[in-house]
Amino acid sequence: MNTPANPSATLPTSLPTSLPTNSPTNSFAKPPIPPPTNPPLNHAQVAQYLLEHRDFFNHHPFVLSRLALPHGEGSNTVSLQVKQVHVLREQLLQYESQLAQLLTNARNSETIAKGMHTLTLSLLAQRTVSGLPLAGEEALGHVFGLQDSAYRLWGTEALYAKLACNAPVHGDVKTFADSLKQPYCGPANDFAALQWLQRGVASVALIALRVTPNAKAFGLMVIGSQDAHHFTVDKSTDLLAQLGQVFSASLGRMLPPYS
Repeated sequence: MNTPANPSATLPTSLPTSLPTNSPTNSFAKPPIPPPTNPPLNHAQVAQYLLEHRDFFNHHPFVLSRLALPHGEGSNTVSLQVKQVHVLREQLLQYESQLAQLLTNARNSETIAKGMHTLTLSLLAQRTVSGLPLAGEEALGHVFGLQDSAYRLWGTEALYAKLACNAPVHGDVKTFADSLKQPYCGPANDFAALQWLQRGVASVALIALRVTPNAKAFGLMVIGSQDAHHFTVDKSTDLLAQLGQVFSASLGRMLPPYS
């Protein structure tokens, strides 16, 4: 006869402290929630924050005391205050340079304004119309130091035909003057008008003479320089345009009435 099994041998003496991982009951457990994370700030955001909170270092002086910035390209470091002083000094030098350039431009503008005034008075002081061309050339040399200048006129009244400025002009020159809406300023290329000068030049300014801005040209003014950098294409032509207006108003008196 078989002896029955001992019940105490088949029952566990203690309960497990945790369920196995493959237990069906464990599948209902919620996964752990990761701690919230913020995206890292970029340099622009940090800079904007500091600009909007200029008292940040006053409230957090320990941060300021621990900051060290690289000095130039070496490995030495300097404090933020020293770096700020260095940056401000560089800005100050830039501002001083800009101010000096503005003062130089202002003095040049004043010199030009006085020169234009003197030239205009010289032309107005001429008692005869026939004396205007020579007076204009002399004023250019005396006031602005432009010794190489000349102009030619066409369509003037017959009584001025013997003046040097009324020497015959080729039709191509007249066509070129009509097309010149703004003064030409640049190298002395193969311009026919250069033959009017007493000597060769390296740079040149060409100005069409007109009674009104939209009228056909009645003359061409040429101003040369031995310096190749005196008249360049990148320079402003405002002064040359003003010269053209003054000489147009003056020499236009040689034209027939209502021309």
